[in-house]
Amino acid sequence: MIKIAKFCQNCGAPLEAHSKFCESCGTPVEQPSQPRPVYTQPQPVYAQPPPVYTQPNVIVNVTNQTQAVSPKSQGILIILWFFGGYFGLHYFYADRIGMGLLYFFTVGLFGIGWLVDICAILGGTFRDEQGRPIKN
Repeated sequence: MIKIAKFCQNCGAPLEAHSKFCESCGTPVEQPSQPRPVYTQPQPVYAQPPPVYTQPNVIVNVTNQTQAVSPKSQGILIILWFFGGYFGLHYFYADRIGMGLLYFFTVGLFGIGWLVDICAILGGTFRDEQGRPIKN
């Protein structure tokens, strides 16, 4: 299949078939003596989506993107949150040292951050240093 495409010499924007000026930059358009053909390759059509193979400790979400799960334990994280959450022990366990120090010096962000963290831990959105959720 051959398509005839015209582009602005100045800004590279696509042009209408019989336009005399570029709509993007206003440059006058030169009419070429021979149109340049643009060749496109057909895209493959699948009857069904290709299979998704997963590995242990990998979550496959709806968009078929994989996301690794942290090897850290959610149970230990909850225990550390309960007994030492005001001092950031659960952040030190997740290797997030900066947030652990912040919690240590602000007493769990004045108690508010400590309460928000249990929702993140139980909801499975609490993450380790590499951004992997701690879910097991």
